[in-house]
Amino acid sequence: MKHFVKFLLILFLFTNLNLAKIYSQNTYKDIVKAEKLFDKGNYKKALRKVDDAIKHKNCTCGSCEFEINYKTNLMRYKIYLKLLNYKQARNSLDSIYFSSEKIDSLKVAAYKIEFGEEKLKGIINSSIKNSKIECENEICFAIIPYDKNLFLKFKLSINLIDKYFYSSEKFQDNQIWNDYFLNTFNYKQL
Repeated sequence: MKHFVKFLLILFLFTNLNLAKIYSQNTYKDIVKAEKLFDKGNYKKALRKVDDAIKHKNCTCGSCEFEINYKTNLMRYKIYLKLLNYKQARNSLDSIYFSSEKIDSLKVAAYKIEFGEEKLKGIINSSIKNSKIECENEICFAIIPYDKNLFLKFKLSINLIDKYFYSSEKFQDNQIWNDYFLNTFNYKQL
């Protein structure tokens, strides 16, 4: 009887470990399928495959979680951009766990497509002095208001968040981010 119980326990553990591996592999297969559907112009089907990738996600390490988060949200960004749903495209970028200048450049690209380059540059130049930083659970966004209830929104990188939360200097609420953004390649391209 003891051997039978041990056998069942080993079988159970082996099966569950393989299921986790299969689910993770399915996630990456779903992402590849979503990319192929995207390339063919089947945007709504590609979006469903991205959703499938998230359903199949079974990560046992942080790097897997970060990679799948990045790939699926980047794919959503591309799909929503093609569907002309700019707000959802930007929200997809905001759902990525981290921020970087590359992600900012994608967000600027979405704003440029939506508003046009000249209008976007005008909005930023006239409104950046009114920007503010909003944080919740150490996730921070720079908000640039430009019209009644309308704003541009950029996610802060970890380095900038560290400066806001942990710096010994007291900065004006938007000073660090404004200086950073106005000196980025993204802004200089406008």
